[in-house]
This record gives sequence, structure tokens and C-alpha cells, in this order.
Amino acid sequence: MKSVWLIGRDYINWSIDQDHLNFKKVLKEEGHSSPFPQFFANTFLIVWWSQAISMRYRILKKIFPNKSWIGILTDDLEHQKEQFLKCKEVIDFWVYANTKQKKFLQNQNILEDHMFYCPYYVDEETFRDLGKTKEELCRLLNIPYERIGGKFLIGSFQRDSLGIDLTKQKWQKNPELLINVLKGINKEKYLLVLAGPRRHYIINKCVQNKIPYLFIGDDSLIKGGKDDIKENTLGLNKIALLYNLIDLYVVTSKSEGGPKAVIEAPISKKPIFSTPVGMAPDLLIEESLCSSRTEFINKIEKLIKDTNFRKKIIDGNYWKVSKINNWKSFKKRVEEIICKAKK
Repeated sequence: MKSVWLIGRDYINWSIDQDHLNFKKVLKEEGHSSPFPQFFANTFLIVWWSQAISMRYRILKKIFPNKSWIGILTDDLEHQKEQFLKCKEVIDFWVYANTKQKKFLQNQNILEDHMFYCPYYVDEETFRDLGKTKEELCRLLNIPYERIGGKFLIGSFQRDSLGIDLTKQKWQKNPELLINVLKGINKEKYLLVLAGPRRHYIINKCVQNKIPYLFIGDDSLIKGGKDDIKENTLGLNKIALLYNLIDLYVVTSKSEGGPKAVIEAPISKKPIFSTPVGMAPDLLIEESLCSSRTEFINKIEKLIKDTNFRKKIIDGNYWKVSKINNWKSFKKRVEEIICKAKK
């Protein structure tokens, strides 16, 4: 039985931290957690691949050249080639979550038997259809029901502002496109539901463009232009309630490894429209993909009016995603990676 040293973190409550906890749980269930000091492990598994650039791990690679080093890809690597090449000196085996990442690895001459497909896992016991009314969900979320009554709720729960300058957008998330889409829809019909930290950019744009929105969290730091990464990072249970509340989730990103919303929305039985980034083209049905502002607007308007179209989006994505995203399948994939990653 292989023993594995899991390199990562599990204390900030970011998406990467949940990945660390998921791998940690699999390793424990499968008996790969070593009772011996970490350096005696057969395999080193780096949950956040870019940590391999650290001098600490570069030295360990030289000390333990015969051990297997596995790196989990968390990003779209097209803009991180230099960083990848440095990490490649440490990492022997790569775990990718989408087709674009695989093509990047192939272009970098990574051998087929040195790469493994494993989409990010989302807890299907947490993210699911809770069967609650909007009134019940509002009570649980401490939202006055009259704030949302009669509105089509469009959700966005990912960071959109740069940490170093909260007035600027994080280009990868492309919140500017979301604003332009919402400007093209009748503002009397919808309400944008925002959650999560560093939403400064999009909230400022909503105010400037008179876009109706509801922020779930403490907006005092946002108004003061201060970072709220700790204060407004929500727990998974609250995010799951928000998915149940909304009528549609929208992803307008330009560059992604995930996002996990591509899994979270479908298994919560909620419609999602996304640009063809990250896992979206692999996991979502064609009708959920949007390549332009006009396509987003047309599909959102159709979703509001056409119940059959809405059902097709919900059912198609739910069954497609659920086949891949379940604990049994995830655990099997991780076990195969650990067993096959041999020096």
C-alpha cells in the first residue's frame, strides 16, 4: 500500500482548501495516510500545483528523486507557462480537470501515462435541491422576502476584484461581460444576487449602471474600499442555500481551471449559462454555453419565458454532471492516480 504525503492547506475556506480536504479524506479512507514522518511517504501529492515552485520542494525533489511527485492543476495554464516549466522540474505526474489543460500538457510533451483526468469534486450531500420554498430560504439566509419577491434571481458567487487593487476587475473572471449582459435585460424583471469576498468591482459597476443587486454579506468594507477576504468568505452550506434561492447562475469568465459553479449549479438543479472556459465545455450541455453577450441575453430571456427550455437545461446538466461528480467516482479516480503514478 502506497503512503502519500499530501501537500496543501485546509484552513482559509477557499476552493483550493476544500480540494485539500477532499483528497485528505480519500487518502484516509483508502489507507494511504502514512503513520510515519511525511518524508518517508512513497508519493508526494501537491494539491496546489504552483506550490512546487517553492525552493523547499525543489530541494526535496533532489533529496528524494525516486519518489513520485503528483501535481493537481487548478488553473488555465496558457498564461502561466514559465511557472509551469519551473514546476515541471519537481512534478512527475499531472492531474488535469478539463480538456484544455490536457492539451496544454500534451503541447509540453507530457507523456500520456503521466497525466490523469480528475475534475474537481463538489460535495453532492451539501450541494443539492433542498426542496425549500423561496420564503423558507430567505428566512434561513436572513433576507427580507420582499427584496426578491417576483424577481428573476441571477446568481454570481465568485471573486471578481484584484486583491492588490480592489477597484480593478480580475480579468480572468471578466465581470465586465456580466455587467454588459445585465444592461441588455429589462431591469424590472431581475435581481443580481452577489455573494463572496472581493465583489468591489462589480458592485461599483452595478451602482454606476443602476443594475438591481442584492449582496449577501457585510458590505461595510466594500463601501470603505477595504479587503473583505475573511469577513465575506461564506461557508459551503450558505452557498448551497444561495444556489437553491436563485433562478440562474451565470459564468462570464475568460480563463478558468473550473469553475466549481459548473458542478455546483447543476447538482443543485439550477440552470447555468457559461462561457466555454475550464470544465464548462466538458461538463455542460451545449445549450448552457454562451460565446457572446448577445447569446447570453437571448438565452436568459428564453429561459425566463420558456419552461421547456428551462427543464432541458436543468435536467441535461444534472444527469451529465452527476455521472462524474459523486464521491464514489471521485474516490476511484484518486485511487487509480495514486496506484498508477510510479517512478
